[in-house]
Amino acid sequence: MPSDPANLLLGRLALHYKLVTQEQLVRAGRLQAQEGGTRRLGEILVAEGSLSQRDLERLLVVQREVAAKQAAATPAAPAPLAARGGLDDILVQAVERGASDVHLHAGAPI
Repeated sequence: MPSDPANLLLGRLALHYKLVTQEQLVRAGRLQAQEGGTRRLGEILVAEGSLSQRDLERLLVVQREVAAKQAAATPAAPAPLAARGGLDDILVQAVERGASDVHLHAGAPI
């Protein structure tokens, strides 16, 4: 099965809801790979008769909902070092990174 996150999620959901079998999903993934990824996994499953168009539409709604929840649960990137602490923190990170210099300019990132 292709490693595209959207395809993986759609495939997992289709299996979870028992709309397709593992074999059908693997076959669709292989077909998609052979075609160079020009068609989406859901389109292939419908074309192969493994999934109805109505079930695909429902899966796509669930896929969007799950993806939105996953994105909301993903922790935000840490704040830039300058926003977290003072000069001591900046120097600690410089040592951790093996830096030989630290350049500080007013209004510019470190």
